[in-house]
Amino acid sequence: MLSNIAAAVALSGLVMSASAQSLPSDCVVGNTCKITQALARTLVHPTQTAVGYSWVMRQYTDDFLGQTSADVQDVLDADPVPVIFGPGRVPYAVDGHHSLCAVDYWATENGQANNIDISLVIIADESDLSKEDFEAYLVDTGNAYLLGRPSNQPLVLPTPVPMSTLPTTIKFPFSGTPTLPNDLFRSLTSFVRKTPRVDSKSTGWCPVEDGGEWDDRYCLRGMDRPCREDGAGVPFFEFMWGYFINEAYNRTDMWYDQKAQQRFQYLFENELIDMTVAGYDMSPWTSAAMLITPTCRDQVARDYRLPVALQSQFQRDDLAGVVSHPYELLPEDPSCDFTLPAQTRKLRYADKKY
Repeated sequence: MLSNIAAAVALSGLVMSASAQSLPSDCVVGNTCKITQALARTLVHPTQTAVGYSWVMRQYTDDFLGQTSADVQDVLDADPVPVIFGPGRVPYAVDGHHSLCAVDYWATENGQANNIDISLVIIADESDLSKEDFEAYLVDTGNAYLLGRPSNQPLVLPTPVPMSTLPTTIKFPFSGTPTLPNDLFRSLTSFVRKTPRVDSKSTGWCPVEDGGEWDDRYCLRGMDRPCREDGAGVPFFEFMWGYFINEAYNRTDMWYDQKAQQRFQYLFENELIDMTVAGYDMSPWTSAAMLITPTCRDQVARDYRLPVALQSQFQRDDLAGVVSHPYELLPEDPSCDFTLPAQTRKLRYADKKY
């Protein structure tokens, strides 16, 4: 049982609140509307069971630390949060959880929650569904990440948990406890996606191929992050890879270098588990990412298959974005559209009988 997302949230906030009723009139499907951060942190519901605290702090450091309200607003306006309305027109975020946490940390640190706005892009309105059907809709359309760990066992593999374990808010206060628990491997996957060049065969600038854009810093990162054929992002991509890395933590046969695995385990057990939000330090995360990156680029990742019980969660059996060989140079990640799948997913849902 996930003790830090307690049974008190069992109803998942699926009843109409005064706050949901007071959403701006332009909050309709296809539109982008704005609500204050103060309202967003009490109204917007998550669709995943955890965030990576250290990746939240990386985003806070990169995007918000030391910025003015106007600067923060520019960042938020450029990256609206896609939401789906559930029963009672309660908005459920289907992406952007880490960004919402990072800006909440900044806003509560600086007392600015009423002075900045969160942009919401409404990609579907399923407010006419019952609680049970809406939960089924989120699961069926790949919009709910429902794996979790006991709060006192951060290194065990996550297992399926019920929708009732989801908290009803996305809060990451400067002082206090976040509403979503910490997933160390979710953080690490994002650091692996930003692994700097670490191999002698990649010295110098990455090549430019057919006029395309190459990221000279991260061309040998652990994995690519592709978009689907329709341009949408791969659902819960980082959690998928986090599961693989979590499994590699415990399996010697997934490493070409057992000493690297031992150093990797040492970092987790002696630095990463105990790292607090206030004591965030990127250096050990970068070190851990560099240690696991060769495994992510090895044949073991290309051959890896997700457990059968998790394939419906990730809508596939293999890892997305595996490189073709250990020294493949990767271009910049494409910009996937997380608002695009709304109608496609709705059509899929329409074929289901609940």
